[in-house]
Amino acid sequence: MGVQNTGTSAFSRQGQPLIYFLVQTYQDEDSAKSAYGTVWKSWKQTVPEARALWNGKVGEQSDAVVGSTRSMVEGSKGLLIQVRVGSVIMLSMAEAGPQVGMTDSYLDRFADAFAKRAEEAQRGTTPSAGLVEN
Repeated sequence: MGVQNTGTSAFSRQGQPLIYFLVQTYQDEDSAKSAYGTVWKSWKQTVPEARALWNGKVGEQSDAVVGSTRSMVEGSKGLLIQVRVGSVIMLSMAEAGPQVGMTDSYLDRFADAFAKRAEEAQRGTTPSAGLVEN
């Protein structure tokens, strides 16, 4: 309830983890705070065998888990980080097969970068960075 806009993106490169991003903007900060737990509960289910992962202080609220992928292939790994900044909830997800290495901190820099850009946008300033396609 209260979602104003939703955006998604995915990045893949052979031999690298598959990365997904989901951003939801809410009508105000209170709506985003209220939705945070429900959104987390829903998305956390996409990481089987999830166990909590400390991802440091990112945004105003954040949670992270590491586990398997929905494929449940032995040796696969899934990561999920959810961050709230003001009226925005951002999810960063990564999946890697058994032959693709991925550290537990793989998504930290992405989540941090998106949180900083969201803070800038909410202050009414132009985001200082963006993604450039190579």
